[in-house]
Amino acid sequence: MKSNFLSVFSVALMVVGAGCSSNSDGSSETDGASGSGGTSSAGGSTSSGGWGADEGTGGTAGSGGAQQSGGARSTDGTTGGAGGSATGSTGGGVTGGSGDSATGGTGGRTLDGTGGTATGGSTGVEPPAGGHATGGSTGGVGTGGASAGDGGTQSGEAAACTIEANGYTFDALELGSASGEPVLLLHGFPDTSLEWTGLMPVLSESGYHCLAPDQRGYSPGARPTEVDAYAYEELVADAFAFGSELGDRFHVVGHDWGANVGWLMLQKDPSKIASFTAISIPHYGVWARSVYDDPEMSGYLGMLNTWMTPGDGEAFWTEQSMRSMWKAKPADLTEATIAHMMEPGAMTAALNWYRASDGHKSVIEDYDLWEVTVPTLLIHGSTDLGERSVTDTEPLMKGPYRVVRPKGGHFIVDEQPEVVAAETLAHLQAYPIQ
Repeated sequence: MKSNFLSVFSVALMVVGAGCSSNSDGSSETDGASGSGGTSSAGGSTSSGGWGADEGTGGTAGSGGAQQSGGARSTDGTTGGAGGSATGSTGGGVTGGSGDSATGGTGGRTLDGTGGTATGGSTGVEPPAGGHATGGSTGGVGTGGASAGDGGTQSGEAAACTIEANGYTFDALELGSASGEPVLLLHGFPDTSLEWTGLMPVLSESGYHCLAPDQRGYSPGARPTEVDAYAYEELVADAFAFGSELGDRFHVVGHDWGANVGWLMLQKDPSKIASFTAISIPHYGVWARSVYDDPEMSGYLGMLNTWMTPGDGEAFWTEQSMRSMWKAKPADLTEATIAHMMEPGAMTAALNWYRASDGHKSVIEDYDLWEVTVPTLLIHGSTDLGERSVTDTEPLMKGPYRVVRPKGGHFIVDEQPEVVAAETLAHLQAYPIQ
C-alpha cells in the first residue's frame, strides 16, 4: 500500500521569516541565451466548487528575448548589471517580444546579476474584479532574458539568504526587485524552498519580489526539538513576521502544509494578504474534516497515523520512499531535497508538524469553519485526493475564487510547472496590491 499511495499523494510542512541578509559573494556571471517555452496543458476550472471534468490545452509559449550578461553581484547595494527582459504576449500561441535591457538600481538586496526567465503565452481567461470566476486554459511558460532589479536580487537563479525571526535563523531563497510586489512562497512536506526554483524566475521576471523560506524545522538554525514548537500559532506567527518584512501587504503562495498555513493566515488576519494561491489543499478546515469522514481519505489516514508515531514516522520516510514519491521532480532537486531531509533532526522536525496538530484534528477542534474574502486560486491536480473537500470549499469562499484542475496528482508543482506558473502569475496580476 505504501508505494501505491505515495504515487498519488503525500502531505506537508510550514513556514517562518523576517528580513534577508545576503550569502552571496562578489563575483559576476554571464548567462546564455534563453530558450523558448513549451506548450502546457491546463485543466478547465470550476466556479461552483466542483472540479473540472474537461481539460483545455494552453497555447504555445512565446519565446523570450535574448538573455544578456548579469552585472557584478553586490551585497552593499551597488547597481546590478543590465539584462534584457521578455514577456510573452497575452493569449496562447503568441510569440513573446524581446525585452529591453534595464539597469538595476541601488539597494541593500542586490545579490545576483544572473539572468532569468520570463513568461511566455499568458492566461486565456482572467477572473473579473469580483465574484466567482471560471478559469480558462493557459499558454505555456517560456523562458526570457534577465531583468535587472532595483535593489532586490536580479532575475535568474534565486539567491540564498538567511532570515532572523522569532529567535531563530532561517535559510531562504530570494529573487526579484525589492520594489516589486512581494510574494511569500511556503513549501510543503517533505519539500524545502527548492520546490519554488521553477516558479520564482517566472514571477520575478514579471516584476514580483519572491521570498521562499525553509520553514521551521527545515532550517538547521530553526529546528526546535519540542513538538509544541510546531503548533499552528507558532507557524502562523512566523509566516506573518516574514510577510511583514516584505511589506505591509503581500501575496501568499503555498503547497501542501504551506497551503495549510496560508489558509490559517486568512483566518488570522486576511487584511495583510492581497491574494492567496493554494496548491493541492482546499480550505484547510474543510480538508481536515474530510481526512476523518471521507472514505476516499482512508488510505491517507492510515499513513497519517504512522507518521504521527515517534520512530515509525521516521522509519517510513527513507531516501527510497521519497524517490518513489517524486515522479516528476528533476533528479538534481530530488537528491538535494533528500539530502536536506536526511540531516540530523530534520525529518523528526517535519513530522512534528503533524504531531503538534494531532493529525490535523486541532484545526477541527480549535477553529470554526471560516469564510474567505481574499481573492483565492486553488490549483488541485485531477488525480489528487480530496475531491469532496474541493466541492465543500466553495460555499465558504465569499470573495473572488477560481479552481484549476491540471492533469496530475499531489505534487502538481513538479508535474505541471508551466501550468502552475502561468495560473499563479495570472492570479497575482488580476489582484494587484492596492
